Amino acid sequence: MPPFNPKKITPKKDRREEVDIFRLYKKEMGESIKNLAKRVKKEKLQKKRINLKKNPLEEIKKEILVVLKKAFKCPANIKQQIELEIPPEHIESDLAVSIFPIAKLLKKSALEIGRKVTEIINKSKSKLIAKAEEKGGFVNLYLKKNDFYKTALAEIEKAKGKYGESDINAEKVVVIDYSSPNVARPFSVGHLRSTVIGQALTNIYRETGYSIIRDNHLGDWGTQFGKLIYAYQNWGDEEEIKKDPVRELKNLYVRFHKEAENNPELEEKAREIFQRLEQKDQKLLTLWKKFRDLSIEALKETYKKLGIDFDLWLGESYFTDEDENIINSCLKKGLCRQDSGSRAIIVDELNRLPSFLLRKQDGASLYITRELATLKSRLKYFEPDVILYVVGNEQELYFKQLFALAKKMGYLRKTEVKHIGFGMVLQEGKKMSTRQGRVVELEDLINQSIAKAKEIIEQKNPNLSETEKKKIAEILGIAAIVYNDLRQGRNKNISFDWDKMLNLESGTAVYLQYSYVRINSILGKIKKSDMGLPKNIIFEKDIELALAKKLAFFPHIIICAQKEDSPHFICTYLEELAQLFNNFYDSAPVIQTKNSELRRSRIALIKAVATVIKNGLNLLNIQVPNKM
Repeated sequence: MPPFNPKKITPKKDRREEVDIFRLYKKEMGESIKNLAKRVKKEKLQKKRINLKKNPLEEIKKEILVVLKKAFKCPANIKQQIELEIPPEHIESDLAVSIFPIAKLLKKSALEIGRKVTEIINKSKSKLIAKAEEKGGFVNLYLKKNDFYKTALAEIEKAKGKYGESDINAEKVVVIDYSSPNVARPFSVGHLRSTVIGQALTNIYRETGYSIIRDNHLGDWGTQFGKLIYAYQNWGDEEEIKKDPVRELKNLYVRFHKEAENNPELEEKAREIFQRLEQKDQKLLTLWKKFRDLSIEALKETYKKLGIDFDLWLGESYFTDEDENIINSCLKKGLCRQDSGSRAIIVDELNRLPSFLLRKQDGASLYITRELATLKSRLKYFEPDVILYVVGNEQELYFKQLFALAKKMGYLRKTEVKHIGFGMVLQEGKKMSTRQGRVVELEDLINQSIAKAKEIIEQKNPNLSETEKKKIAEILGIAAIVYNDLRQGRNKNISFDWDKMLNLESGTAVYLQYSYVRINSILGKIKKSDMGLPKNIIFEKDIELALAKKLAFFPHIIICAQKEDSPHFICTYLEELAQLFNNFYDSAPVIQTKNSELRRSRIALIKAVATVIKNGLNLLNIQVPNKM
């Protein structure tokens, strides 16, 4: 094994240029942070969102709130306990209100509250409620069906692409830390979940009024760079790296670990190289910057395919100079100690959590120290109300330790921090590992999914042009990957299965996309004069009212998904909506309806369904094609 030779790494450069590498990088990133902070501050004050007060469900909730305040002495947060739901099929009412959470807050029996609420509603002149009945802890509501139907469709027709928005979190800021791949490695399926869950939450939080900061906190520092630099210096082929830089760097990283199995001293050499990198060895920094820039360039191509962009690409490296400040502050507060026999900095038991290190005994910094510096910077510049860390469940203990120490250090006085965990993507029952070479690259998965989608399009609609087939295949193929992930509860592990990931049948994005395309096909055959809302909106079948009720719930599903940080709520809702629409399509004609007002009412109804399907898929970062 040849010895490590730093002179081989880079050609000699002007000393002044070398010294400036890291400082210039920090200056550039610092300007990005300041500009973003200005933009968010301005947006926070100027952003306008739709107020939900015109939503028919909100009008009903407001009526119930008035009733409760009239009958009982209510605390200020009573409104949050009023939740409407669609009752099960064996209940004849149109909507139901659970009294149990209200009774718990008021410290009264559900029976007493239910009876009183029912009595007052039935004596009042409600705009949308015909009558109420108390039954088993619920108040069942019977609607003035046509009034409700009109209100629901009119609201969607007016809002169009903005339907679903609300202002409940206006003037709030959230930082969402997601995706966060390691540089110098291809984007693997292992990072897919953080990316698609984080982007969906970004869209959902924005829809409820938050100003958003999308932070791709890159893994661009650490001992792995010592390993990569050693491998590059000894086995790197510059021509191969020019052809496919990220894939070749990954191959070098994998080779290092295979060689280290027989030569354990390589691990020590890698640690030595990283120590020199931390000490700002300019030749090593030149190489590190090269790896970082090549990686970001490749990552942006992948994100472009997924329709994702970020406000920040800082990474750990930006905060390396803050390590000592963090450690010294922690020592002064008595929250950590230096081991008497080494340079290691230890945080002993905190909130009954296991002890952990802030610095290794060899003086090397650790991820958690840089994470504290990152948190401190986010709080200083963005003053967020919430910070989300979209990272796998296996890091649960780490985030408990991070949050506990941050609170003790006085960082989190006003800001809520949340670890948004999720299950792993498994391959043959095992966790993916780059060092073991056991990884599926996202680029390969996307290409396979698009190819599979194109096969299906050619079978279903061979008359499309090649350009149309290619464009639609890209939309369907990427949607299949994203939706397959989001429709499942995020805390479940996903077994990596090509057939499952590429399945374009029921329970997938294509089912929703096809429903949207089907509606567009109908609307394409309708005269413009029939497209507006009729003066008298009417319905004939129960399925029409069921669709209108489902549509009215859409803004509330988004709010629920935001509060629970669960994008799959939207997936479940959209699948139920699409199923209702297809039931309607099979039982109620649209174009052939002879009654002019009923026909135009049905046209308005299916337009509303198309609007909500498209808006819902947009929240999941999924496009809809115009034809399939």
